[in-house]
Amino acid sequence: MEYGFCGRSLTITFVIFTYLGTWIGGGTIVGLVGNAYLDGASQYWIFGISCVAGVLFAMFFITRIRRLQVTGIADMLSLRFPEYKEFIRVPATLGLLIRNVTVVGMNFAAMSYMFTYFAGIDHNLATLLSLFLVVAYTVASGLWGVVVTDVLQGFIQTAGMLFLFFSALKNSGGLGSTLDFYERTDQLAAVSLIPSQASAPTILGFLFLFGLFFLMGDQSDWERIYSCKTDKTAFWGYLIPQSITLLLLLLPAFTGVLLRTLTNDVSDGYVLYWFVSQMLSPQMTIFVILVIISSVLSSADSFMVASGVMFSGDIFHRFINPEAGDRELIFWTRVVAILAGGIGYAFAINMLDIMQLWSVGIGIAAVILLPAYFSAWFSRRVNTQGALAGMGTGIVYCGGLVLTGASFSVGRVLLGFGLNVLATVVISLSTPPPAPEHVARTYYWAPHFHQAENPPDPSGQS
Repeated sequence: MEYGFCGRSLTITFVIFTYLGTWIGGGTIVGLVGNAYLDGASQYWIFGISCVAGVLFAMFFITRIRRLQVTGIADMLSLRFPEYKEFIRVPATLGLLIRNVTVVGMNFAAMSYMFTYFAGIDHNLATLLSLFLVVAYTVASGLWGVVVTDVLQGFIQTAGMLFLFFSALKNSGGLGSTLDFYERTDQLAAVSLIPSQASAPTILGFLFLFGLFFLMGDQSDWERIYSCKTDKTAFWGYLIPQSITLLLLLLPAFTGVLLRTLTNDVSDGYVLYWFVSQMLSPQMTIFVILVIISSVLSSADSFMVASGVMFSGDIFHRFINPEAGDRELIFWTRVVAILAGGIGYAFAINMLDIMQLWSVGIGIAAVILLPAYFSAWFSRRVNTQGALAGMGTGIVYCGGLVLTGASFSVGRVLLGFGLNVLATVVISLSTPPPAPEHVARTYYWAPHFHQAENPPDPSGQS
């Protein structure tokens, strides 16, 4: 309980800063700066939509999740689809683990770009160094260690993003010079948050897909919701940093726009490091390096610990050794946290593009999980057979894309999502309906949720 869930005693200060540290990682900063440098400020929405969806997730689901007393998404699905000895935990955990390790991988990629640029070492070796650095302290102390260090890292990364933005603004000659540059080069649309006509379909596809995914939330979010001391802490501790993150993400987006006025000859993965090495003093360069390292650590460690907690609780304790004690579960949590780092490393050396890692992880998780997740909340007719058939279809589809080397474009991900829905509906309608008591456990309008107020009652302590 202490290792994975902080004894369910997290207070609002810890919760706010650990979310800030987790949601804006080094991969987010480096990836968003690079994408905005290439394609303009509208790239902000690829990450910003997660915050908009997160606000809706808080308003509609957090207090209900607290009523369920579950530690994660697989836990919740097993309440609604319990047949076959809760086997639904297996595909659910698989989808969530893939999402987690790709986030770990994108943070390793961000740090490896830094090592490669400044030290001139091979990319694979740089990624391996990133793996060792993150693993070295992640497994030592569990969620408490992650949360406490995230408070400091959250301060450092916020200060660093502000510093980078204003430094880029100063070196670009200010707002007037920046607008003049983009007007002179006929690229004024790049400074707008509204997507250009060319990029609008892709951005809108990302908005739809990522928006749906973050209405489910990440496993690490669910673990923090469970770990909070009260409903109030869980709700406001989630909603406040979502609002802050929505604003903070503007900084790397417009930093990328500003850097375009200084160069167009640098790769998007290296442009941030080019800027700090060429335009800033050695002392400030060291500060930015510390910012990136802090951001990588604060995000990657959360997703690694979440992966370990998922495996130990949803797979090992459920299917392998139901009699396992806390010490054995902590051991397997640490082992799988290390394995998650190793798999993240494999993703990072095979997919150099940070944004590709981001979209692949969300795409696979969305195809496998989302229809079952929304069915658990809102459907009285979908049964375990249908949910498993849909998830199996999603796994086979995503496996086919991986084996054939096909890209996880928005269109392909939406097709996989649609095939999952089709299989879920067809199998559910051709088999007996679920037991009413199973439906009632998670059905959004079930009587036991009537007191689940959003926002929570200020006097409530549940």
